[in-house]
This record gives sequence, structure tokens and C-alpha cells, in this order.
Amino acid sequence: MRTAIAILALLVGSSALAALAPDAQAAGTQRLAVFGDTGTSGSTQANVNLALSEGATGYLGLGDYYYSDTVAHWMAMLSPLTSKGHWLALGNHDDYGALVSLMPSGPQWSVDINGARVVAINTEARMDVGSAQYNAVRGELCNAQESVRVLVMHKPWWLLSGALHPGTEFPGSPSAMDAMVRDCKVSLVLSGHEHNYQRMTRNGIAYAIVGTGGESLYPVAGSPSGTVASCSCYGHLVLDLGASGYSAHWETTSGSTRDAWSFTAPTTTPPPPPSTGSATFTGESGNEWWVQVYVSGSPTAVSVRDATANGAWTALVHQSWGAWAKSVHVLPGNAVQFQATLPGGAVATSCVMAHPGGSCVGGGFAATFTNARGNAWWVEADVAATGGTLVGVDASVNGGPWVPLSHTSWGSWAKSISAPAGSQVRFRADASGGATSVSGSYAWPPP
Repeated sequence: MRTAIAILALLVGSSALAALAPDAQAAGTQRLAVFGDTGTSGSTQANVNLALSEGATGYLGLGDYYYSDTVAHWMAMLSPLTSKGHWLALGNHDDYGALVSLMPSGPQWSVDINGARVVAINTEARMDVGSAQYNAVRGELCNAQESVRVLVMHKPWWLLSGALHPGTEFPGSPSAMDAMVRDCKVSLVLSGHEHNYQRMTRNGIAYAIVGTGGESLYPVAGSPSGTVASCSCYGHLVLDLGASGYSAHWETTSGSTRDAWSFTAPTTTPPPPPSTGSATFTGESGNEWWVQVYVSGSPTAVSVRDATANGAWTALVHQSWGAWAKSVHVLPGNAVQFQATLPGGAVATSCVMAHPGGSCVGGGFAATFTNARGNAWWVEADVAATGGTLVGVDASVNGGPWVPLSHTSWGSWAKSISAPAGSQVRFRADASGGATSVSGSYAWPPP
């Protein structure tokens, strides 16, 4: 096999097929078999058998599975592989209802596989900039906690005219997708649809088409610049995936490796965690033209707002007698609220208080907002509450309507919302009894 590899390297250039002979599976990785356009032919069975013999522990499908055959027959043929693990992208020949049990969560999904973030696009739905799916996919990729990020789908966007399925069949903008892949630091892009194997690199990122599952083969055509390997052959991609990178090699159903490469995620020093401290607000007093409060917890700044009018936050001054105060017009009987910025960037918010006197209204509900983060299409923060039960968190961009956020599995509150650079974003915590607590305004995106 190595002699054949050496000959192939001479034909296509040694730099394109560096390290063609695949290494043994690295410790800490999970081995997946990746292919689409499978059908139920002898070549399909050969792909399954070879993948199992080489230790595959799951199937990452790239769409178009059983064609004119029955789904039951296809499932029976693939079950020795899918029973170990299954993550299927939806293809144009597929019935979602028949395959839903093999998809993580709907036709567009996002999962962690062995410490890597894998996100699927449903290419039977629109993926235009600003569409619901575009916003969701961009948010899932750009804000993934994982350093290794893989984007999978059925229809590619990068094939040129001459291919049987050129990029014009993708339901969105190719240039916008390339920008998303670059901006979100995607490590690998995978698709099917064109019944051959092609890999290119763009912006240092690998894009591979693996439509070689067994249904039929197309001649290689429409290859863009940056293409480094191709084959009109049946076979599959062996993907060893882990938290620190991946290695991949494409092989024919006879076990002949035709392409191989790897990726190691860059190591970075994580920033220090933000402060998660709190502040205590006491001794609120004043009159119609004066507001002051005492704050413990080493705040670096304190501000106040007229909570009745839901007004803007006004910075207070740390007075020589220890209070934070300023001449602010608040009618007696109106409500005020304070926020303190703590060392490290956390923002603590007081309960809503009746002015003057400082007695909490609405049950004394208060929230602390920490680790605000995101980008032009994502808003996220950690929120803790006291004096009530936190039932929801909303965000407002540039004074616009409050948009409910979702409570993520890792504990934050987040959503894909348009927040262009330079926007001002505020968060609002909601209590079960109807009380609210509002953060200060964050210049977006936060540093």
C-alpha cells in the first residue's frame, strides 16, 4: 500500500498529500466513519465492513441514504455501525420522519462528540444571512466551548460550474458561509451530494466532500482552487476526533488510502475568570434632587437609575463620607435601582427600592450579571439572583424590545440575536412574582 501511496504523491504533489500513510488512532480520540450518498449496494456494505474492522465507533452521515430502497433495509445494513453511534445530516432524498431516530435533535443539530463541537446544517432549509438557521448555526459555532469545531451538511457551497451538483444548489451565500467558517474558527467542513471525493483547503481550513458511500459515482469536476485531493471511487473518511484536534484519512473500500491530513487545535492561555463576587446596598437615602447609597464589596463604580421610569443608568460619585451619591432627579415615592461594577468585571444589581428609604419592593429580588460575552450574532451572560426565583432572562439591543434568552445546558442565558459591533446590550432578570432586575449597558461585543 505504501508503494501505491508514494506513486500517488508523485502524481498530485507531495505537499498536497503529506503524511498519506495514516497513523494509528491517537489516544483520546473517537473513530468515526464518515460518508454520504450511501444507497444499499455492495459498495455500501464494503464501507460498513471496513469501517467496523478498523475500529469505527459511530457513523457520521452526510445525507442521501436509502434512495429507492426501503429505509428498513438501509437501517439493517448500517445498524452494526449506527448502533455504536449515529449523527446524520439530512439529504434531499431523505424522509426526515423515517430517520429522525438517528439525528441528535431535528434536521439542524449541534452536539459535542468526544470533546469536539459538531454542528449540522439542514440544506433543505434556507441558510441566508439573518435567517433563523443561519443565526442558530453561527451562534453554535462561534460560541462553542470546544476548540475543535466541525460543520457537516449534505449540499456543499464550494463546487464550481461543471460539477453535477455545483454550489448554486446550496440554500445560502457561499461567500457568507466561507466568512462564517473563518470567523467561527471551524476546523473541518464536510458534505456529500456530489458522488465523489474531493478535499480543498481555504483560509487554512479543510473542506471535504465524501459522497462515496455506495449509491453511484460521478466524475470529478467543478473543483475549486485549493483542491488538494480527489477520487471518483467508493470509500469513506476515517475521522479520529478529539478535544485537541483530529486526524483524517480517506480510503477506498479495498482499504487503499488516497488522502490524509490532521489538525491540532492551537493552545491558548485562558483569560482569568471574571469576578463572581457580590455587592450589598444599604442606607439608601436622599430627596427629590439627591440619591445616595452605601455599598460593600469593593466596587470600582456604582450607578443608579429611576426604576419607575426605567431610565438610563447615571454614574454616582464615591463621596468622602463613604457613600456613593449624586444630584439625580427622582421624585419621592418613585423606585430606584443600583448597580455596582466589581473587580474583574462582574456587575451586581440591587433590588428595586422605594426612594427615599431603601425598602425593597417586589420581594427584594436582585440579580448579578457576570461574564457577558458574544459576537454580532450571539448574546450570552451568567446570571445569579437573590430575593426571589429566577424564571427568565431577557436581552435588549440598543434600547430595543426585550428578547427572551434560553437557559443553556452549561448554566448561562443566551440566544442568537443581531447585536452589531458597537451596540449597547442590557440584560434583565425576571422573578416568578413579576419583579425584574436590569443590568447596566454593555458595549458590544465585550472585550
